[in-house]
Amino acid sequence: MRASVAHARSLLMRSETSLRDAIHQLSAPEDRVDLVTRMRGTVLDVAHEFGLPIDLVVGRGVAERGRLLPASTAEALLRAARELMVNAAKHGGPQHIEVAVRVQADRMSVVVEDDGVGFPTGGHEGYGLRATRRTLHEVRGLLRIARRRPPRVVVSVPLPVDG
Repeated sequence: MRASVAHARSLLMRSETSLRDAIHQLSAPEDRVDLVTRMRGTVLDVAHEFGLPIDLVVGRGVAERGRLLPASTAEALLRAARELMVNAAKHGGPQHIEVAVRVQADRMSVVVEDDGVGFPTGGHEGYGLRATRRTLHEVRGLLRIARRRPPRVVVSVPLPVDG
């Protein structure tokens, strides 16, 4: 009994620390975000969480242009990328996922492609994809799903005019 109480107390203390960290991050937004470093961390987190190999391909100009994105836009792109990787891992049954970040003209895009079963034709979008669309819409971003082999989802956001 004492061991389970001690374990519960330990879990509670870790949860409190995590909650405090989250509140701190939310209350002190950054002006700019190092998109490439944060994307690498996100890819590693999801790969570890699901035990899947996930490759990250960073295109030319992404590091420089990514630093020019407003923090809200970069955060939306990072949240979308995470959701798409998690969605593929949970529902697609892939053996491998590739995430490519690219700059194209006036937009930055993230392409998530996997070797899983893909999206059902004529099916409805689940909560995660709908929430991702809303998040991207707030920063004038787009989400496109290619229902083909291999399954591919592309999210993109506009780049600042001065970048």
